Amino acid sequence: MKQFDDKFALELLDAPRRGRPRKHNAKSPALRAREYRLRQKAKKQGDLS
Repeated sequence: MKQFDDKFALELLDAPRRGRPRKHNAKSPALRAREYRLRQKAKKQGDLS
């Protein structure tokens, strides 16, 4: 059984994850693209007026 007080056991030490931490409410690429298209459409509508 693993003992959590033992700091020398390598399997207990989780390696830190590389890169930027993930957000819990990250948008999917499809949602990000949809919002981009809607912004572009609204911008185009504003230019025509």
